[in-house]
Amino acid sequence: MEGNEYFCPMKHKLCIVAFTLLAFTSGSSAQVATLDFTGGNGTSSVDQWQGTGGSGWTAGWVQGTDSSSMDINRTVVNTDPFFGGGGNYLSGSNTVLATYGGQVRNGIYRAYNGATLTDSLTYSWNFRIDSATGFSNAFNDQLTFMETSDQQVFNPGSAATTTWFLQLRGAAGNLTVRARNGTGQVDTASAIAIGTDYGFQVVSNPTTKTYSYSITNLATSGVVASGTNLGWWNGSASAHGGVFNTIVGLEGNNIGDGVAFSLDSVAISAIPEPSTYALLGLGLGALVWLRRRAGS
Repeated sequence: MEGNEYFCPMKHKLCIVAFTLLAFTSGSSAQVATLDFTGGNGTSSVDQWQGTGGSGWTAGWVQGTDSSSMDINRTVVNTDPFFGGGGNYLSGSNTVLATYGGQVRNGIYRAYNGATLTDSLTYSWNFRIDSATGFSNAFNDQLTFMETSDQQVFNPGSAATTTWFLQLRGAAGNLTVRARNGTGQVDTASAIAIGTDYGFQVVSNPTTKTYSYSITNLATSGVVASGTNLGWWNGSASAHGGVFNTIVGLEGNNIGDGVAFSLDSVAISAIPEPSTYALLGLGLGALVWLRRRAGS
């Protein structure tokens, strides 16, 4: 008899249940493909800038267009890879071209298939601020990361759409971290340094409508900023919105002000609920029992 038939004959109903449970738990830990920009620039595969839909992403990256007030640039390069890695990453820049009253914004977003990821989600990405010119206005000079249902490139957060929200805010050459906690906000004393590689991670729970985050210096592995059990900006949201955003905001009254940045290793994955782990343990226990029976 072949090995699979000897180990798990079809007459063992418990074996069928065990494999069903294992399949279920495997499916519940779904994730979307990590974006490392290995495909370079193009629209023929998922892991490109701007790429195309597939592997859990519903479409490619979307960005705004140049305007009379801001020049934007995004391209894949590999000239200065992130710490501990190599290869491609996304290089971007925003520059103020003409006086604009208030803040001028332009960013990128990418939609993922949030409907299939109903557990808590982990979002992670690597980020570096490569240079900043005049990036010192604590209100108008910002780099924002957020999860939302709103597919746009100009709005850095909205009480009607945003779940978790992190922002790097300009201040004397370094950037402080601001996180939303429901309708409030939490600023850290830590600073994000220019030219330093950081790993970002956000764990967001749709059941409790809370999230936690950490920002790690990739060279030292030290956590430079963190927050736990922060409330979703939009407390009425029932699920993750399905859009990962990063938006640049600049003081519009200073021509020539700008920021250059790098982005890599964007990943979203599901965290199975405790009940799912219990099912996994039951399935594995059944398989162990069957193996012992087969050997007796």
